[in-house]
Amino acid sequence: MSYVDSSIISIVIPAYNYAHTLERAVLSVYNQLDEFTECLVINDGSTDNTADLLDSFNTKYDRLTVISKPNGGLASTRNAGIRIAKGDYLIFLDADDALFPDAIANIRLHLKHNPESKFVIGGHCSITMNGKNKLHLPNPLPNSAYVRLKSYLIDKTISISNGASVMHKAIFVRYCYPEHFKNSEDLSMFAYALVNFPCSILPLPLANIYKHDDSLRHNVSYAENVGLRLVDEVFSTDRIPEELQALKKEFTVQRLLSLSRVCNEANRHSKCVDFFSQAFVIDKNILFKWSYLKKYMASFLKTLFAQMKR
Repeated sequence: MSYVDSSIISIVIPAYNYAHTLERAVLSVYNQLDEFTECLVINDGSTDNTADLLDSFNTKYDRLTVISKPNGGLASTRNAGIRIAKGDYLIFLDADDALFPDAIANIRLHLKHNPESKFVIGGHCSITMNGKNKLHLPNPLPNSAYVRLKSYLIDKTISISNGASVMHKAIFVRYCYPEHFKNSEDLSMFAYALVNFPCSILPLPLANIYKHDDSLRHNVSYAENVGLRLVDEVFSTDRIPEELQALKKEFTVQRLLSLSRVCNEANRHSKCVDFFSQAFVIDKNILFKWSYLKKYMASFLKTLFAQMKR
């Protein structure tokens, strides 16, 4: 048996107020557990009936490790999992998602053929609230770290999802999830891994990712709170080499446009205008990005009308 065959894979499930979907996530992992796979469920100070549910898991599922901690956010929960996990490889599965039935077997086979890989990017199936699903398989990875980073942050041709990616514990020796962020905490982690570690593509679906309206990704208050601090987090000179720092300007524009779009969708029209204007100061070419421009124009007109009514 090779080293990879006998390496432990740890699946970490952070749980915060998702009691209604948690058992689905746990079962998707539990049914694949073997002597070289462990499942950690970490209750991040939930205020629903998650704690009671996890108590019942202790009697129903004999091979789970259940841990409770004070609420600290998703990043702190993942970091707690990193500290506790026995595995060489980690998968972070959100409590409202589920592994594909053959995910672990496919990951082990992939690692057997790609033992140097420290970051495996797999596919996933996204499922909307109305039941529509779409398969997303990863594109081939560019060889250049510069192109990989640009493809992920700016061109959006590299898509990475928790639950559908595998990270070696070596990635977390120097850097873990930034706990001062309440959303987008995985973006800097994935960027760091893409640039600094051997990566590989597993072109099979590994997880079902369920989309819902109350996702932190769409929470405008959290997005505004993180703001442009995310740019500095991603492009920390301690983690991103100097030759890749040239991408920081483009990512700043991309981040401002993303904030502008989120604010437009949340009817925060003056903020939408503000973020788009900041992006325009940096790069006039954003006027050719029609999907963002039309949202800016709509928000600008609504802001203007609101001021005229005063």
